[in-house]
Amino acid sequence: MIKNFLKNHKIHSKIVPFLDLFFLLRPVGNFAIWVMLCIGMYISQFVPHQFGKESELFITSFNLSTTLLFFGYALLMSSISMINQIKDKKSDKINKKLFLVNDRFDDQFVDKLRVIIGIISILILSYVNVFIMILGVLLYLFYGYLYNQDTLRFKRHPLKGLFCKIIVGIILIYSGYIHSNGLAQIFDLKLFLLFAPYILLFTSVSIMIDIPDYAGDQEDNVITFAAFSGRKTATYICFIINLLALIISLKIEDPLSSIIIITSLPFFMYAAARGLKKDILRAIRYPISIINLFTMTIFPHLFLPVFIIFYLSKYYYWHRFSLHYPTLLVND
Repeated sequence: MIKNFLKNHKIHSKIVPFLDLFFLLRPVGNFAIWVMLCIGMYISQFVPHQFGKESELFITSFNLSTTLLFFGYALLMSSISMINQIKDKKSDKINKKLFLVNDRFDDQFVDKLRVIIGIISILILSYVNVFIMILGVLLYLFYGYLYNQDTLRFKRHPLKGLFCKIIVGIILIYSGYIHSNGLAQIFDLKLFLLFAPYILLFTSVSIMIDIPDYAGDQEDNVITFAAFSGRKTATYICFIINLLALIISLKIEDPLSSIIIITSLPFFMYAAARGLKKDILRAIRYPISIINLFTMTIFPHLFLPVFIIFYLSKYYYWHRFSLHYPTLLVND
């Protein structure tokens, strides 16, 4: 009875339009953002100690500073997402992606809103830590400005566009690390090695995400790394990247990255070997879910916001657009 009410009652179609503004912020993107911050906090346990140090599990300590760190980056990435939504209207339409810009909100309103949200996010991050605020500004510079700026055309270049996405992953991990450990040994080679498996996984998923959007990106003259290298080659590269990540994680004896990559690797292997659309989608969705799942064993508080956003999003997209999203289901 309850399930039928939540899924089919007409009252929900009257409620969900009031959530349009919230979902203009693309909250589902936080699944990748928050987990990278958590990984940075997790890595701080290994520094300045040697590799192989036993890490703490089930960390339940939480404070205002941590809350503001997560909230600040959620707003910052929402501001950047609004830039992407404005710039990607043509390709999103071709790729049959749902977007609220123009359908519900005009460009001028969205542009003003993203400036306001961007300023608020930087102010929040400055309260958390001035160095984290600087990293937030750099993230906005690379992924907000350089990536979308028409003259520089980073988005339209296969290597420059990918570079911007890699910078996002590095900055998020560094921000989590600095939040927990300050500036201790931030330029130490061992720290870079600890980062490496997660950044490599982040990079491979970033490449995979662009593969289903090939048609729209090509029409809009956006040459992503996947489009430049070719779909099949891109899947091979992602598989090799994950093999390298696994070797590094085993070498440095990092239990979290090792189990995440071992569990994720078969999906990249199938994508490389068979290359069907469903294999590509699984190599995108499942690693993101896996990295969140295993990170929650260390930071259980991550479960609650992810759970709320996941099911609130499913509620919204079903009753607003008759779409099952987000979902782990990949149809044949």
